[in-house]
Amino acid sequence: MTFCRFFRMKNNKSTTKIRIKDIAEKAGTSIGSVDRVLHGRPNVSEEVRKRVEQALKELDYEPNRYASALASNKTYRFVAFFPSPKVDPYWSEAAQGIRDAIQNYRDFNLFLEELYYDIFSPESYNKGLKQVLDSEPDGVIMAPLLSAITYTCCQKLQENHVPFTFLDSNIHDLDALTFYGQDSLMSGRFAARMSVLEAAPKKDFLIVHFDLPSLQQYNREIGFKEFIHKNYSESIIHELTIRPKDPKNHEILNAFREQHPEVHFVCTFCSHTYTIARYIQEQSIKDWHVMGYDMLAPNVKYLKKGIIRFLIAQHPWQQGYGCVDALFHHIVLKKEIKRMNFMPIELLTAENCDFYLKNAKTTY
Repeated sequence: MTFCRFFRMKNNKSTTKIRIKDIAEKAGTSIGSVDRVLHGRPNVSEEVRKRVEQALKELDYEPNRYASALASNKTYRFVAFFPSPKVDPYWSEAAQGIRDAIQNYRDFNLFLEELYYDIFSPESYNKGLKQVLDSEPDGVIMAPLLSAITYTCCQKLQENHVPFTFLDSNIHDLDALTFYGQDSLMSGRFAARMSVLEAAPKKDFLIVHFDLPSLQQYNREIGFKEFIHKNYSESIIHELTIRPKDPKNHEILNAFREQHPEVHFVCTFCSHTYTIARYIQEQSIKDWHVMGYDMLAPNVKYLKKGIIRFLIAQHPWQQGYGCVDALFHHIVLKKEIKRMNFMPIELLTAENCDFYLKNAKTTY
């Protein structure tokens, strides 16, 4: 049998190509042994494998993995597991990024199954993780919650040699292939720095929690509080917890305003900032302003009205696209993947939000 596979020199700008025959001669072994090493097949002694690997290193080769992957005609099933966009519209952009990446690599027979969970329902999350495992995927994109079942699921994926990526939220002690999202602690510190400027000269704040089991939201709050306590120890941080669409929200916020008329700046750490902004507009409140996260349409509406003073963008489309891209390069092309991929922390105001919206679907 004659092998005609070629490999390009990585560091040589010429068009020199390396044949599998050249690798075999360099390693002092057969063409068949080289082919088995290249494809990770068995029936190769450890001594021969080391000689081939050394030859590959010395020749500094770069295989045409794209051509090999296309020729194999193998299919790959990816499962994406994240909160339902119908419950939380923030996830619509992340979902679109995932779909666009799958479409971009359609020639490599990538198939996608989307599974959703209700972020307000632990039962929905637990059931969804079981579905992820039962589907026996080749790779998983996951927006994880911090729970025991997440650890169990990830351990089973590892046992089955199924790589998984974390989207938006990261759990550091689980060995995900990669993470795409913001450095949430740094994001919270940045939000604090900007909020101090907006709230000056009176630097007291109200943090509104939305009762979401979100690691990102939790870490942003930690970063925010650390910055304020370290740099503005005289500032007071008040806290309230509400639920989106709860009819009692107005009562809770009205009671706080009556008790604390000295507070004028409200901080939120998730995409539901518009809930507070809508309350401010409906109550015709002139001395409250808000900061928050994510370029949802209702957030943009109140940003342009000046009720929301600034938003911090997370680039959900890029997060979704990046997770699929990482799985593709790892599973199909056998490439090494960067572990941490932090999204930029971008400050958006009424003046620059349109530019962001026009350029949000780009990769870095």
